[in-house]
Amino acid sequence: INADSLLKQYNYFTETKSVYEAKAERAEKSLEEKARKIEAEYMMYQQKAQTMTQDQLRNAEQSLMLKQQDLAKEKEKLTKQLIEEEDRLNKELREKVNAYMRKLSEKNGFDYVLSYQKGSTLIYGDPAFDITTEVINDLNKQYNEEKKEKKKKQNKFYPSQNEQHQVLSASFHPLVSHSKLLVQHILMQSMYHLIQWETHLKLLLEIVDFLPPILKAAQKPIEGL
Repeated sequence: INADSLLKQYNYFTETKSVYEAKAERAEKSLEEKARKIEAEYMMYQQKAQTMTQDQLRNAEQSLMLKQQDLAKEKEKLTKQLIEEEDRLNKELREKVNAYMRKLSEKNGFDYVLSYQKGSTLIYGDPAFDITTEVINDLNKQYNEEKKEKKKKQNKFYPSQNEQHQVLSASFHPLVSHSKLLVQHILMQSMYHLIQWETHLKLLLEIVDFLPPILKAAQKPIEGL
């Protein structure tokens, strides 16, 4: 197996390597930015040194020293984390490749599987025994299946936007229906009270119509008095 080709074409390694390198680059830029700020602060104090008191100079020096120490500690911590992550990725790579090689060897009855690369001690090998392409294709197929399975599990716990919309619509629908029923109930109650009010108004108008004759009759003297 050509180890150089394996590392260049095995998708698991190339993708994890890209993520690792991006993380290392972000860490390096962050450290450089903090170092530039400390340097700029130092230059500022240099320019103002003659106008500063001894206490101010002493405090400025201590402040810069502490910041430099903190930066050195952060750099050491990030370097350690990156080394540990690199070791973990290399270990996972070896485990994946070795697990596949064991299955391949059991399937085909191989006693040994040798790897070679540029500058290795293997000078020549019969191309008929080179299984690099087969191994890379199988490993990539296995990796793609693992990614699909992982994506399914993620979708199970984190539904897509369309699924979230459907869930929200389903949960919102009973609220809408309840609101419609509530509005209908209020309208019916309002209509009932309106009818009741109209009935009372008609009765009041009828009473008003009878009031003049009653009042007129009340004003006449009673006969015999």
